[in-house]
Amino acid sequence: MTLKQLKAFLALARTLNYANASLELHLSQSALSLSIKSLEDELGGKLFNRNTRRVELTQEGKSLIPYAKKLLANWDEMENDVKQRFKLNRGTLSIASMPFFTHAILPDVIHSFLSEHPNLNFSIHDIPNETIIEKVQDGIFELGICFEPELTEGLEFVPLFDEDFLALLPKNHLLADKARISWQQLFANPFITLQKPSIVRHLVEQNGLGEINRGQDKVS
Repeated sequence: MTLKQLKAFLALARTLNYANASLELHLSQSALSLSIKSLEDELGGKLFNRNTRRVELTQEGKSLIPYAKKLLANWDEMENDVKQRFKLNRGTLSIASMPFFTHAILPDVIHSFLSEHPNLNFSIHDIPNETIIEKVQDGIFELGICFEPELTEGLEFVPLFDEDFLALLPKNHLLADKARISWQQLFANPFITLQKPSIVRHLVEQNGLGEINRGQDKVS
């Protein structure tokens, strides 16, 4: 049993017309008839009842349809998977990454990846976190490494690791001996954070302080 036979069978089962099935498969009617007959010979019986006026599926033919569809679907899945694996072994992967990740994390990851895909090249660009998603959406880069964003349609996000935020304090500060500091404790003190559109600034505003206006005495 071959893929050609299964495709011929499904086309004829769908159209119940040799002429239409032949056009769909880009085959002559004689080639289509030969494929159907050879499949029937292998299986040991008729899949279609045909006369000069119409073509009908036999009960055995009807029972073959789901199996034939599954076999072809599995073949397509296998073919696509293997093609994707070959693509991973050549070409260039463009990556947008925050500078910290570029220098602290990516070298080891790329070194490990290249051991399995030695012909793959990387194009890595230091990009501010706030613009990475935009650049990936625009198709400028194929992959972005950034802090977890708000939900964005059309992109798939895969968590890599969790990162803690740290507060730098003078040694004699009241919060300096705390193992953890809540947002409320932080907001009760003057502090310095990044300007918009920083993700740090966004988290500060999102967790209770509200929108910070430039010149506010708590932030510089």
